[in-house]
Amino acid sequence: TTNSKLMASLKRNKPLKVCDLKNGWWRIYAGKYKGCYINESNLSKYITETKMYRTNYTMNVRAGYSVSSEIVGKVGKGRAIKSTKQKGKWAYMPAKKGWICICDSKHTYLKEI
Repeated sequence: TTNSKLMASLKRNKPLKVCDLKNGWWRIYAGKYKGCYINESNLSKYITETKMYRTNYTMNVRAGYSVSSEIVGKVGKGRAIKSTKQKGKWAYMPAKKGWICICDSKHTYLKEI
């Protein structure tokens, strides 16, 4: 919350790995600030960075970055995928024209390679 202790001030455009959006706050899951939270209003809509991931599970590909979005395809376990933009815990896969969940509070679905 905004009443919590301030842990750090970050430079503009600093890349962060976040997941688990709750009440407007993203949990940082890797790097120097692992375990800290950042308010979604401080993040840009998309991170436009090409990344390669490997799937840890068979994954649904969705029309939007939400589990309630329509499933538009699947990707098998162990597959390498290319993502051109990310939003929170979701990665966009242009080859399938859809979004895949990177992680949630219990699982990491995609491993960056």
